[in-house]
Amino acid sequence: MAEKNKIEHNWYEILELTFYPVAEENEEKIKNRIDEKRKQWIINGSDIIKGTDYKIYLNLYNKGIISEQMLGKNNIREKLIKDARNNYFKPIDDFLNAIGNIPITNEIIKKIAKESKRDEKLVVERIQQSGKKIDFDEAKKTASDAYNNYCNYMKKKFKFLTVFRGIDQYLKILNKKNLYDFLISEGLELKTLTVSKIDEKRLKLLKSDDETSAKRKLYSECEKMLKYTEIKTEYDDYLKYLKYKEVSVILSKIKKIFNVIGTAISKRQSDNFINEIAEILKNEKEAREIFTNFCDENNFPYNISETSNNTNNNNTQNNESFDNSETQKTSNKSCEKALEAIDEFRLADAQNYLKEAENYWSENPQIKIIKTKLNKIKEEIIREIEEIKNCIRNGNYGIAEEKYKQLKNKYPYLKNVEIEKSLYTRNREQNQETTSSDTPRYTNNNYYRNSAQTRTVKKNNVPIFLLIGIIVILIAVFSIVQAMKPKYPEVSSVPVQSNIPAKTENTQPQTSNSNKNNSENENSSQVQNNNDQNQNNQIQQEKTSQEQEIISIDDASNLSDLLSRVRQIKKKVLGGNQNILKNYTPYGLQIIRNSFYAEHGYIFQKNQDMNEYFNNLSGYEESNPDATTIEQNFSQEDRNFINIVRTMEKWNNGVRI
Repeated sequence: MAEKNKIEHNWYEILELTFYPVAEENEEKIKNRIDEKRKQWIINGSDIIKGTDYKIYLNLYNKGIISEQMLGKNNIREKLIKDARNNYFKPIDDFLNAIGNIPITNEIIKKIAKESKRDEKLVVERIQQSGKKIDFDEAKKTASDAYNNYCNYMKKKFKFLTVFRGIDQYLKILNKKNLYDFLISEGLELKTLTVSKIDEKRLKLLKSDDETSAKRKLYSECEKMLKYTEIKTEYDDYLKYLKYKEVSVILSKIKKIFNVIGTAISKRQSDNFINEIAEILKNEKEAREIFTNFCDENNFPYNISETSNNTNNNNTQNNESFDNSETQKTSNKSCEKALEAIDEFRLADAQNYLKEAENYWSENPQIKIIKTKLNKIKEEIIREIEEIKNCIRNGNYGIAEEKYKQLKNKYPYLKNVEIEKSLYTRNREQNQETTSSDTPRYTNNNYYRNSAQTRTVKKNNVPIFLLIGIIVILIAVFSIVQAMKPKYPEVSSVPVQSNIPAKTENTQPQTSNSNKNNSENENSSQVQNNNDQNQNNQIQQEKTSQEQEIISIDDASNLSDLLSRVRQIKKKVLGGNQNILKNYTPYGLQIIRNSFYAEHGYIFQKNQDMNEYFNNLSGYEESNPDATTIEQNFSQEDRNFINIVRTMEKWNNGVRI
């Protein structure tokens, strides 16, 4: 039962919407986020790792499922929020279940936070909600004020960030570090600055170059800070944040080095890192505290010089893990799932399983081996795909197709939409006859009847050509035979059923045998002529009827209007009147066929004609480059009609074009 109720796609997680502690439920904001993500999915649809997922999300978007579940009266947001929170808390809850009833110290909280990759405050909250007790008095080891200050600034959100980014751009033009540096260069100080002094400086800015413009902008920002102390206070915090951001780069470097060497950071290396941080902050004590606390938090063993004020000299951190038999088993299972996913070419799933394995047991030796295998496959695929694309770009389609076939044999679940489209388009071009480049692209219904274009037939269509030739010869022989028959004087039209000759104004009684024979011959000729005339009349009537059934697409005002007309054409064609399609040019037939794709927002990347046509048609909105995904929305009737139209594009009145 639990499996039935499992949520396959949690849109709060996929759309990266806030679900804790307060969930985002503003429908306008949710709608905007859906649109933002849709664009990202379209752009990254060919991503080797997440491309398949993005296509699935786009398909669900096109079907209206995302909107249905997230917006309107019938939304399931409450259910999705609950599920997202459970998923978010799960790594913490798994650890809490594993440790049992042992006393939870501050050290254990830190380890849970690190292994579960969740905030310490959240861990504490979940512990309290579970009914477990926290022993705050045992083995308290808190970070220094300096390190806490660093962490807080790195998480800080700035209300006037856009303003400060603009200031940075103007300072860059003048080669100044900050506003204070700029004012000093102008002989001013922010502390003693007044609006009148700013106005005085502005009057002297007479040039119209970039530097003068930048100065005017900076004076305006200084004026704002004089009026609003809130902006000045936050700007000072922003400058501190920029310094700590530089420090974070050094700390990231420490992390990378430790991950490579895997041993304690030497005294010389530690001193160098501390000196780099001190150079930024202009405070050696603060630099030492940030360095040591960062290493403690990440379990990086380190050694620092005797001059250190830190009590953890020659400190080798305890790498004690929180793992027990259950968490190790869970980690191993995740590794097995990762290997299965790799074999099935579900690389994104494999990556997720490895993360899961790390959360349960970070020191699992299998993780590194599987990661190496996964990265090797990724590198191989990226390299092979790039080679195939180069072959396509150079026109070597045969080699490209063979290479792609070999890659698919090795990785059956691999699918690259871009390559497959290129190869499909090329094969289709080779299998159909080319049309003269001078052929005008008109949708005029008389094109087929009045056009006398020369058409080329490819070698692979020789049997059809021979068949057409035989038909033409038979028609010619029949025409010659008809021409050799004796010609009789024209007579008035009479019904075929009648054997009585038509009367004329000067009719005389016929008495002689000779006249009788002539009359019989005349009657015979008359009947033949009547048959021919009736046949012609019938053909003309059918032709007129056919022309009356023409549904013009030339003057369609928008996509909706075009689709309405196409549906009418489809109804007639599937009703048995395929001849109606003969009234449209190849270009017109293309429009009819591709209107089904345009309805679902297909992006015509390769077909310039269709791209231009539909982009000039109101109501058309590009959203999906994957034809395969769109075709899933077609009914069987749609598919049948499209196939008929596609065939008619190649033929006109039995002549291949």
